Amino acid sequence: MVRCVVARSIAAALCVMACRFSPNMAVSSDSIDAPADVAGDARHDGTPDTRSADAPKLLMNGSACGGAVWHADFSVDPTTIDLNGDGIDDFAVRGGGPLPGSLGSGLWTVPANSAALDTQPKQPFTTRVVIDVTMQDVTRGSGDHSTVCWINTAYTSTAFAPLFIDARRDSDEATSQTISIYGKMGSNAVESSIDAFSFGDNNLHHYHLDIDPSALTYDLVVDGSMDRGSKAYYSIALNGNDDQWATVQALGGDSVFDDFQVEVCP
Repeated sequence: MVRCVVARSIAAALCVMACRFSPNMAVSSDSIDAPADVAGDARHDGTPDTRSADAPKLLMNGSACGGAVWHADFSVDPTTIDLNGDGIDDFAVRGGGPLPGSLGSGLWTVPANSAALDTQPKQPFTTRVVIDVTMQDVTRGSGDHSTVCWINTAYTSTAFAPLFIDARRDSDEATSQTISIYGKMGSNAVESSIDAFSFGDNNLHHYHLDIDPSALTYDLVVDGSMDRGSKAYYSIALNGNDDQWATVQALGGDSVFDDFQVEVCP
């Protein structure tokens, strides 16, 4: 911990500037390699930058490749922060409107079938992407999917490649959940389960997804130690799709999100 000792007003002002916390500082890899509530790692408080417009801004760069970062730790409404300093809020609720659900203790609790939370602005995700998300399916709900982290990648003029993680409680009564990773394939965009595994609990778990859109491959590490290995996913016809976002959503069941970070490499 840095301690500043000052005797004069000028020195005091310099000390305050040197010691103040900025949420736009780079995040170390240690802060995203394990689930916040499982491993007890620290998180920043998300306080917006209050310096004057003339002051230099410390832009947030990721630890994986020094790329642009979108980061929501849910200590504040993520639709109100601009950590990358581009003048655009880093996240938006799809369709507009306020953030659904509730925030508390660094958690975002979301009712089933709520509007999605998308990264902003649009991004074609054609270079390496690293996603860290900590989430939990609270109720199984209806439909084919429940608690989802989704990204559309590898945009060209004719195609794109969707990829998403779906956490689904085995039943509302069960203390177990199945995790499935999906892509889409074929002209009719049929979902294909690329990988699936189960947990004997319904707790928060952390997912580290390292994606290579140029090769259409990804590697998933769960809770910092369970490496599911490298797998392929698929490109499908564009058909007018322009949803160039990374997304978290309570798609079918009530959901909890603890942390969501996306880094796109230069």
